[in-house]
Amino acid sequence: KNLKLFNFSIMFLLTLSLGLIIYFLNTNGFSFYEKHVLKNSYAVGINHNLLYNQFLSDITIFSVFLLLYLMLIYLFLNKRISQRIFATSIFLIVVSNLYFYGHKLIIMDYPEKIYSNPNIINLIKKDDDKFRVFDVASDYIVYSTRNNLEYVTGIEAGIIKDYRDLILLAGEHQNVPYESFFLFKNINNETVLNLFNTKYIISEKLIQLKNFEIVQKDNYKLFNQNKIVYLYKNINLLPRAYVVSSSVITKDKKETLDLIKENKFNFRKEVLLEEITLAKKVTGSDFTIAKIDSYSPSKINLTVSIKEKGFLVLSEIWYPGWKATDNGE
Repeated sequence: KNLKLFNFSIMFLLTLSLGLIIYFLNTNGFSFYEKHVLKNSYAVGINHNLLYNQFLSDITIFSVFLLLYLMLIYLFLNKRISQRIFATSIFLIVVSNLYFYGHKLIIMDYPEKIYSNPNIINLIKKDDDKFRVFDVASDYIVYSTRNNLEYVTGIEAGIIKDYRDLILLAGEHQNVPYESFFLFKNINNETVLNLFNTKYIISEKLIQLKNFEIVQKDNYKLFNQNKIVYLYKNINLLPRAYVVSSSVITKDKKETLDLIKENKFNFRKEVLLEEITLAKKVTGSDFTIAKIDSYSPSKINLTVSIKEKGFLVLSEIWYPGWKATDNGE
């Protein structure tokens, strides 16, 4: 009776394991994984597709080894195989399991090959301007800090909510709180990209934007997958710092985001402000680019020559503690 119950339990586990594999191979598996597994802070800013593919690979391998173990136990208890064959088979499965999981952790190759830059990164590095890069799929994010490239999305999980809300206006995305902002379906808002001083876009998909043109097409290998990646250049870049003559006062953050989302606001003439300033408009100051003399996380020195007063705009995150001075005053 106990043997029959055990056989039933083994068949149940076999069926459950196969069911899990089939379910996660289904397209609904990704939605389930995002909703129930990645609903936490550390997953924000990480490519969910890469995490899911790794998870799917791990659960598949786990299920295969579990099936082998259960089959051996079933055959041994039903006296289909001898104790010697059973012990030898278990030993071989354990060794294979350890090898399979361990061999991926030690990848031997030449350092210059591992750390060599892709063609796209080398092309971006030749540009001496002050700009940011928008890596839609985050495939090249590992090269950003190594090459001192400024990324719009950054590489850390801790993102200021207002900043993230603005990034999400760049294109179509899933409107869920735990979503990573790297997973855009489509990029279609040039205003947002210009506000972030975005000069280059790296994307696996073709993008239809008026002022962005393809300058490089690269073959990229990521996790043993060959991909084609496109590099787009902004031919009408809004600089990191500039001066405009007028301002528009908005009543709250929602109105500000709505104006940006509509993609009709001309930031070369006006600046959006959520607080009333001394003057909404100053005459005579046309759009003027400010020259960046020095740039650091805590201090930025600029030089700008204008005939009349204007609003100095910087493509930076607002944060308490920053102060602005004009010639020391």
